[in-house]
Amino acid sequence: ALEVYASDGGARATAAGCVGFCHGGDAWTRTEEIPCEPSPHVCDLLAVVRRVAVESSGWFGGPVQASPLSALSVENESRRTTGRQAAYGLQLDVERMFAEKAPIFGVVEFTRDSVVSATLKIALKALVEFSRTRSYSRYGFYQMQIDVRFLRFLLPHFVPDVGVLSTLLDDILESVSARCYEAELMDSLTLADIVTQFLEDCDASSFLIMDDVVGM
Repeated sequence: ALEVYASDGGARATAAGCVGFCHGGDAWTRTEEIPCEPSPHVCDLLAVVRRVAVESSGWFGGPVQASPLSALSVENESRRTTGRQAAYGLQLDVERMFAEKAPIFGVVEFTRDSVVSATLKIALKALVEFSRTRSYSRYGFYQMQIDVRFLRFLLPHFVPDVGVLSTLLDDILESVSARCYEAELMDSLTLADIVTQFLEDCDASSFLIMDDVVGM
């Protein structure tokens, strides 16, 4: 029953996160705009994960958040991502070899972290597959870099172990880059600024676990 619940959460997160591929395919080939915020469907994906996290914490106990937002740092993530961009190639292939030894869909344990992690793995693996169904302009590749940075930054808010999830995000970027006819990496600090500004300006209560929920 627990695996069914996690699978259902993963399916709902997939439906939310992949809507941009199913119904907004033209957005990935635009050439006239430079994106300045994460895609709405990425926030919708996290909204599903948020619900799973809150429900699972109520059932199994433990903190609702894996990490409070105040403990996260876009700047630190920026430095890590800059290093990862430089590692594309041999080092990234080695990292993936080790990560692939851990099954994407493993046994779901009776813990909040296990259920949330399973939900995210299903959704991100689906994003990897859907990303292979489109071609991308420079705009589309920019947008995906923003979406991936946004997700990468917020993953520790939901789960403590992001190893396999981070590798799936790498796979998304690699897939999109290979299908982009003018691929160009955005500056890491620019990506960090976009994520920071978006989180400051938006109503994040729908997709993040706010302090009032933690105190319930």
